[in-house]
Amino acid sequence: MCSYKYVFVFLAYFICADGLSPQPADFNASADCELIKDALYDGDLSTIVNILTNRLYDQRLEIAHLYKTKYGKILKEELVGHDLIIALVVSTPVFYATELHNAMMGTGTDEDVLIQILCTLNNKQILSVIDAYESEFHNKLIDDIKGDTSGDFEDLLVEILHADRDEREVTDLNQAQTDYIRLYDAGVTLVGTDEKVFYDILCTRNYNQLRLIFQEYKFRLPRHDIEYAIEEEFSGYAKEGLLTIVAVAKNLSGYFAEKIHHCMHANDKKHEQLIRIIVPRSKTDVIVSIKQEYSKMYNKSLEFDVTEHTKGLFRKAILNLLN
Repeated sequence: MCSYKYVFVFLAYFICADGLSPQPADFNASADCELIKDALYDGDLSTIVNILTNRLYDQRLEIAHLYKTKYGKILKEELVGHDLIIALVVSTPVFYATELHNAMMGTGTDEDVLIQILCTLNNKQILSVIDAYESEFHNKLIDDIKGDTSGDFEDLLVEILHADRDEREVTDLNQAQTDYIRLYDAGVTLVGTDEKVFYDILCTRNYNQLRLIFQEYKFRLPRHDIEYAIEEEFSGYAKEGLLTIVAVAKNLSGYFAEKIHHCMHANDKKHEQLIRIIVPRSKTDVIVSIKQEYSKMYNKSLEFDVTEHTKGLFRKAILNLLN
């Protein structure tokens, strides 16, 4: 017989269907597990979505861990075929590692996924993804990257996987001027391009320092900014990766806001990209910043566009996660 405590928790999720999160004091992992187990038996995905999208990241992981302890089953394996819900019950490093693995395995490679993940993470995040990848797939991420990419794009990703970016917030004008000269000499003045110089600077300088370098580049060459240099000197996915690093250095939240807008307004809606951007950042200051940038860039709220361009349970889940 279900206790009154479980009845109360069950009703609370339907009260929260408008996207309002329950207070942390309401969290009861054991009650959540029981409700999810019953919902899985009944094929009731709505209840599962209401529970998981109204929980914080650590709480969702606690639910997944306790579910295995209580029932001897791995929750993500109970949810096969429901990508958004699976993303909610695994750690962020495992989620990214799985996305990278799926992008490289099978027929062809989804280079856009490799770029969107690896070119936007900080050192700690990259290292945690490397560890998760080896743990989940029993192979080294760098080996799979080398085996599935080639040329300049491979070199760029390998450089990123070194996770060697200076993450101090200090800037050095003299170094910025030196780096401008190095970039100029490696591109404009050469027949061909010294790609390693671009990789060394763009993959190792902190974002404040990169913005100073970009300013120096624009000041010295008003009609030839860093984006123009990359467009002229690189091609293919190496070019896209470098442009992503520049965009992230300039405005991380703006980069994600633009990606979200594009994937919702494209002819083929890219819901998997919405999952990739929103789920790992849900209920954090980062998602607040993305929402603010979205409103500034497109003169409407992100929630408005999600409501307009998604539907059903997916819409409800994304709106809850944006809260």
